[in-house]
Amino acid sequence: MALGLRPRYTRRMSSLARVPAVRLAVFVLIGFVYGLLTSHIPSPRAVGVFWVSNLSAPWLLLAFLAGWSQRSRVWAAAAGALTDMAAIAGFYLTFLLIDPTTGRPDGPTSMLARIVGGMSFWLGSSIGPWAAKAILAGLAFGLLGWWWARSRSMIAGTAVCLAFVLEPWAWALYDGHLPHPSVIWIAEAVVGLAALGWVFAARRGTRVAR
Repeated sequence: MALGLRPRYTRRMSSLARVPAVRLAVFVLIGFVYGLLTSHIPSPRAVGVFWVSNLSAPWLLLAFLAGWSQRSRVWAAAAGALTDMAAIAGFYLTFLLIDPTTGRPDGPTSMLARIVGGMSFWLGSSIGPWAAKAILAGLAFGLLGWWWARSRSMIAGTAVCLAFVLEPWAWALYDGHLPHPSVIWIAEAVVGLAALGWVFAARRGTRVAR
Protein backbone atom coordinates (compact mmCIF):
# COMPACT_ATOMS: atom_id res chain seq x y z
CA MET A 1 0.00 0.00 0.00
CA ALA A 2 2.82 2.37 0.86
CA LEU A 3 4.41 1.72 -2.49
CA GLY A 4 1.09 2.41 -4.17
CA LEU A 5 0.81 5.79 -2.45
CA ARG A 6 4.32 6.89 -3.36
CA PRO A 7 3.57 7.91 -7.01
CA ARG A 8 0.50 9.84 -5.80
CA TYR A 9 2.61 11.62 -3.18
CA THR A 10 5.25 12.39 -5.79
CA ARG A 11 2.67 13.84 -8.16
CA ARG A 12 1.23 15.96 -5.35
CA MET A 13 4.64 17.36 -4.47
CA SER A 14 5.34 17.99 -8.15
CA SER A 15 2.04 19.87 -8.45
CA LEU A 16 2.85 21.98 -5.41
CA ALA A 17 6.27 22.83 -6.86
CA ARG A 18 4.51 24.31 -9.91
CA VAL A 19 2.44 26.72 -7.79
CA PRO A 20 4.01 30.22 -7.98
CA ALA A 21 3.18 31.03 -4.36
CA VAL A 22 4.93 27.87 -3.16
CA ARG A 23 8.09 28.65 -5.13
CA LEU A 24 7.99 32.21 -3.82
CA ALA A 25 7.62 30.97 -0.23
CA VAL A 26 10.59 28.63 -0.66
CA PHE A 27 12.87 31.43 -1.81
CA VAL A 28 11.59 33.80 0.87
CA LEU A 29 12.56 31.17 3.43
CA ILE A 30 15.96 30.74 1.77
CA GLY A 31 16.49 34.50 1.84
CA PHE A 32 15.55 34.73 5.50
CA VAL A 33 17.89 31.89 6.48
CA TYR A 34 20.70 33.41 4.42
CA GLY A 35 20.30 36.78 6.15
CA LEU A 36 20.13 35.14 9.56
CA LEU A 37 23.26 33.05 8.96
CA THR A 38 25.33 35.92 7.57
CA SER A 39 24.39 38.13 10.53
CA HIS A 40 26.13 35.64 12.80
CA ILE A 41 29.46 35.82 10.96
CA PRO A 42 31.78 37.61 13.41
CA SER A 43 32.62 41.13 12.29
CA PRO A 44 36.32 42.08 12.23
CA ARG A 45 37.58 44.42 14.92
CA ALA A 46 40.46 45.82 12.88
CA VAL A 47 39.76 49.06 11.04
CA GLY A 48 39.78 48.68 7.26
CA VAL A 49 39.02 44.95 7.27
CA PHE A 50 35.92 44.05 5.27
CA TRP A 51 33.02 42.20 6.91
CA VAL A 52 32.04 39.30 4.63
CA SER A 53 28.39 39.70 5.64
CA ASN A 54 28.32 43.00 3.72
CA LEU A 55 28.84 41.33 0.34
CA SER A 56 26.05 42.46 -1.98
CA ALA A 57 26.38 40.12 -4.97
CA PRO A 58 24.92 37.07 -3.16
CA TRP A 59 21.76 39.05 -2.41
CA LEU A 60 21.40 39.82 -6.10
CA LEU A 61 21.93 36.16 -6.96
CA LEU A 62 19.16 35.17 -4.53
CA ALA A 63 16.73 37.54 -6.26
CA PHE A 64 17.89 36.29 -9.68
CA LEU A 65 17.24 32.66 -8.73
CA ALA A 66 13.88 33.55 -7.20
CA GLY A 67 12.84 35.21 -10.45
CA TRP A 68 14.23 32.30 -12.47
CA SER A 69 11.90 29.93 -10.62
CA GLN A 70 8.77 31.80 -11.70
CA ARG A 71 6.86 31.65 -14.97
CA SER A 72 5.44 35.17 -15.10
CA ARG A 73 7.11 38.55 -14.88
CA VAL A 74 4.86 39.73 -12.07
CA TRP A 75 5.62 36.72 -9.89
CA ALA A 76 9.31 36.92 -10.78
CA ALA A 77 9.56 40.57 -9.74
CA ALA A 78 7.63 39.90 -6.53
CA ALA A 79 9.74 36.85 -5.72
CA GLY A 80 12.98 38.76 -6.20
CA ALA A 81 11.90 41.69 -4.05
CA LEU A 82 10.39 39.57 -1.26
CA THR A 83 13.39 37.22 -1.17
CA ASP A 84 15.78 40.11 -0.62
CA MET A 85 13.43 41.69 1.92
CA ALA A 86 13.34 38.38 3.78
CA ALA A 87 17.15 38.38 3.78
CA ILE A 88 17.07 41.87 5.31
CA ALA A 89 14.63 40.67 7.97
CA GLY A 90 16.78 37.67 8.79
CA PHE A 91 19.93 39.77 8.93
CA TYR A 92 18.49 42.29 11.38
CA LEU A 93 16.41 39.85 13.43
CA THR A 94 19.09 39.52 16.10
CA PHE A 95 19.23 43.30 16.52
CA LEU A 96 15.46 43.52 16.87
CA LEU A 97 15.48 41.05 19.76
CA ILE A 98 18.01 42.98 21.86
CA ASP A 99 16.59 44.36 25.10
CA PRO A 100 17.22 48.14 25.13
CA THR A 101 17.68 48.17 28.91
CA THR A 102 20.55 45.65 28.89
CA GLY A 103 21.93 45.78 25.34
CA ARG A 104 21.69 41.99 25.25
CA PRO A 105 19.07 39.43 24.13
CA ASP A 106 18.10 38.85 27.77
CA GLY A 107 16.24 41.48 29.79
CA PRO A 108 12.89 42.48 31.31
CA THR A 109 11.41 44.12 28.19
CA SER A 110 8.71 42.03 26.49
CA MET A 111 9.46 40.49 23.10
CA LEU A 112 6.72 42.51 21.40
CA ALA A 113 8.03 45.78 22.84
CA ARG A 114 11.55 44.93 21.69
CA ILE A 115 10.44 44.18 18.14
CA VAL A 116 8.24 47.29 17.87
CA GLY A 117 10.90 49.57 19.33
CA GLY A 118 13.72 48.00 17.37
CA MET A 119 11.77 48.06 14.11
CA SER A 120 10.90 51.77 14.45
CA PHE A 121 14.55 52.58 15.18
CA TRP A 122 16.10 50.45 12.45
CA LEU A 123 13.57 51.44 9.78
CA GLY A 124 14.47 55.06 10.44
CA SER A 125 18.21 54.46 10.37
CA SER A 126 19.91 51.36 9.00
CA ILE A 127 17.15 49.11 7.73
CA GLY A 128 15.22 51.81 5.86
CA PRO A 129 17.80 52.57 3.14
CA TRP A 130 18.81 48.89 2.85
CA ALA A 131 15.16 47.84 2.57
CA ALA A 132 14.61 50.31 -0.26
CA LYS A 133 17.70 49.05 -2.06
CA ALA A 134 16.64 45.45 -1.51
CA ILE A 135 13.24 46.09 -3.07
CA LEU A 136 14.66 47.84 -6.14
CA ALA A 137 17.48 45.35 -6.65
CA GLY A 138 15.15 42.43 -5.98
CA LEU A 139 12.66 43.64 -8.56
CA ALA A 140 15.37 44.17 -11.18
CA PHE A 141 17.23 40.91 -10.65
CA GLY A 142 14.03 38.94 -10.23
CA LEU A 143 13.04 40.08 -13.71
CA LEU A 144 16.53 39.30 -15.02
CA GLY A 145 16.22 35.77 -13.62
CA TRP A 146 12.86 35.36 -15.34
CA TRP A 147 14.35 36.67 -18.58
CA TRP A 148 17.27 34.23 -18.37
CA ALA A 149 14.95 31.28 -17.72
CA ARG A 150 12.77 32.13 -20.72
CA SER A 151 15.37 33.05 -23.35
CA ARG A 152 18.91 32.44 -22.01
CA SER A 153 19.51 36.14 -22.60
CA MET A 154 23.20 37.05 -22.45
CA ILE A 155 22.28 40.41 -20.93
CA ALA A 156 20.43 38.78 -18.05
CA GLY A 157 23.03 36.09 -17.44
CA THR A 158 25.96 38.46 -17.69
CA ALA A 159 24.37 40.98 -15.31
CA VAL A 160 24.28 38.65 -12.32
CA CYS A 161 27.80 37.35 -13.03
CA LEU A 162 29.26 40.84 -13.34
CA ALA A 163 27.78 41.69 -9.94
CA PHE A 164 30.43 39.40 -8.45
CA VAL A 165 33.22 40.66 -10.71
CA LEU A 166 32.52 44.38 -10.27
CA GLU A 167 31.62 44.49 -6.59
CA PRO A 168 35.26 45.01 -5.49
CA TRP A 169 35.43 48.10 -7.71
CA ALA A 170 32.13 49.35 -6.30
CA TRP A 171 33.42 49.04 -2.72
CA ALA A 172 36.65 50.78 -3.69
CA LEU A 173 34.65 53.71 -5.06
CA TYR A 174 32.36 53.72 -2.01
CA ASP A 175 35.14 53.62 0.60
CA GLY A 176 37.82 55.41 -1.40
CA HIS A 177 39.98 52.30 -1.15
CA LEU A 178 39.56 48.53 -1.40
CA PRO A 179 39.10 47.06 2.10
CA HIS A 180 41.28 44.15 3.20
CA PRO A 181 41.74 41.22 2.84
CA SER A 182 42.20 40.91 -0.90
CA VAL A 183 41.43 37.19 -0.83
CA ILE A 184 37.73 38.03 -0.42
CA TRP A 185 37.67 40.03 -3.63
CA ILE A 186 39.78 37.53 -5.55
CA ALA A 187 37.49 34.68 -4.53
CA GLU A 188 34.38 36.68 -5.44
CA ALA A 189 35.78 37.66 -8.83
CA VAL A 190 36.74 34.05 -9.57
CA VAL A 191 33.20 32.94 -8.74
CA GLY A 192 31.80 35.61 -11.06
CA LEU A 193 34.13 34.70 -13.93
CA ALA A 194 33.40 30.99 -13.53
CA ALA A 195 29.67 31.73 -13.57
CA LEU A 196 30.14 33.91 -16.64
CA GLY A 197 31.86 31.01 -18.40
CA TRP A 198 28.92 28.78 -17.51
CA VAL A 199 26.50 31.38 -18.89
CA PHE A 200 28.34 31.43 -22.23
CA ALA A 201 28.36 27.63 -22.34
CA ALA A 202 24.67 27.40 -21.48
CA ARG A 203 23.83 30.01 -24.07
CA ARG A 204 25.83 28.17 -26.73
CA GLY A 205 24.20 24.87 -25.78
CA THR A 206 20.75 26.42 -26.14
CA ARG A 207 21.58 27.78 -29.58
CA VAL A 208 22.90 24.41 -30.74
CA ALA A 209 19.79 22.66 -29.44
CA ARG A 210 17.62 25.00 -31.47
